[in-house]
Amino acid sequence: MIDIPSKLCYDPPKWFFQESDDMDKAIADDITSAIYWRRIQQLKDEGKEFNENDEVAAATTLANAIIASALQTDSVAGAARRATYRQFWQIQRNGYYRLAPQEYSSFKEYLFDRFPRLPPGSGEASDILFFMEHFFPLAEKLGNGWNPEHLLSMREHWSKTRAAVPYMRMITRQMNASLDEVNKRLEEQKKSISTLITKKVKDPEEIEQARQELINITEEQHEIEKRELKDWREGIEKSLEVIANPDIPAGNDQVIKAALFGGNQYGYKFEGMKSIIEGKTVYYFEVEPGYERSIENSLSAIAKFQLTDLRVIQKQVNLHFRKESK
Repeated sequence: MIDIPSKLCYDPPKWFFQESDDMDKAIADDITSAIYWRRIQQLKDEGKEFNENDEVAAATTLANAIIASALQTDSVAGAARRATYRQFWQIQRNGYYRLAPQEYSSFKEYLFDRFPRLPPGSGEASDILFFMEHFFPLAEKLGNGWNPEHLLSMREHWSKTRAAVPYMRMITRQMNASLDEVNKRLEEQKKSISTLITKKVKDPEEIEQARQELINITEEQHEIEKRELKDWREGIEKSLEVIANPDIPAGNDQVIKAALFGGNQYGYKFEGMKSIIEGKTVYYFEVEPGYERSIENSLSAIAKFQLTDLRVIQKQVNLHFRKESK
């Protein structure tokens, strides 16, 4: 006996506003039902007879409805994720999180409190915060069709946007690293002046030198901010060009990443060597001036570099040679 889908009623389905364990079944059943009964109506409109008691005809129609509904459900899943980002952007852009009963002070606080599946530090949570706090605001300022609503409406563009996230996060991380470094120096210099004043240093020249150094660092900070923001904006614009390029297909993340990372300093290839010593791997490579920050930032999660004399490094390597010769 064929289990014919029940016809849909005009009331909003429960899964529109209520989560349940069988939510997946409800969605699948509703979409299958809509497609099945639409096909029955099409047959009637075409003047073709359809006997619901004909199990072969009913089974064939149902099978085709389930096949079609699988495609539609997959499309709905992608659209639902884009819809979530669209709603997140409305909440962030308009500050709606402040109007919630909990009166959240930030979008981040709202996100982590209301969405337990997105713990701080998770990849998806980081992506959402990157879009809401960095990418979407800039895309909106750029205009020319790059507003978030437009990006989210175009399935292929959004797919390519997600693939471009690693590149955009990298250039954002590098920009923040440069800004953090000069900001740290600025704060240290302010503390130094405060210490001199607290100790009531009587040498006006020493205080004047400290103040002049503060002025120099402040000017340097402005220049670094200007340069880093310019480089970051150019990187984001490059990402948008790749997203809009019809010759770069959606769905192939490697092609998109190659288009972004290749052909510039971030995709620069250096010749290097590696060797296994006492169960550990030693890497050696030389980089041109200007690439140090890119290398160190790329490895910052697993390695910390200490500036030292080349002879110190040589001495450390020689230790291994002496151990092997024994």
